[in-house]
Amino acid sequence: MKTGARGWRWRVNSQVLVCGLLLGTSVCGPSASAQPAVPSKEYRNIDYGYSVELPPGLKIEVNPPPAPNHGFGVHLAVGAYAWTDAAGTEAARSLDETVAEETQKLSTICSEISNRATMLGPLRAAELRMQCPDPEAANQFLRRTYVVAYYQLTKYSVGIDRRGSEEDPEVESVFRAMIRGFRIIDRR
Repeated sequence: MKTGARGWRWRVNSQVLVCGLLLGTSVCGPSASAQPAVPSKEYRNIDYGYSVELPPGLKIEVNPPPAPNHGFGVHLAVGAYAWTDAAGTEAARSLDETVAEETQKLSTICSEISNRATMLGPLRAAELRMQCPDPEAANQFLRRTYVVAYYQLTKYSVGIDRRGSEEDPEVESVFRAMIRGFRIIDRR
């Protein structure tokens, strides 16, 4: 495993290699039965103690230092933007209190559509679906799906904003993979 700047960890799936000696030269290559290695990427945030395994090929955006290191964002398709975030809670000391803080903050500009129990990786969480004004288009709305969890005085969230009424199955698949790939790790 190789670790890069800002806690990125690249992991390459193992593949079986066949090595031999051919005319005095070492020859190595994949065996006939081996599948090509598909690199998987993992975002690691040691400041807030979490990681997210990312689907292959996903290109994320992070704020460079000295900006706060809360999480990342990713443009998934036209009109679809997903993110992860972590921050200390204001006064919340449980998942229910964290959800109440979040819905209270958003209720001034967004309408809650639904709130259901779910999981964020290994953590109990709530999935909030909201309709919010689109800051880039007058009289238009964004559909926000927001999965929020609480752990050790920290609010963790994975969310997605979508424009338009159509749900793109590929976008939904990447968003759900981000939720499943969420893990708690040691903090710095």
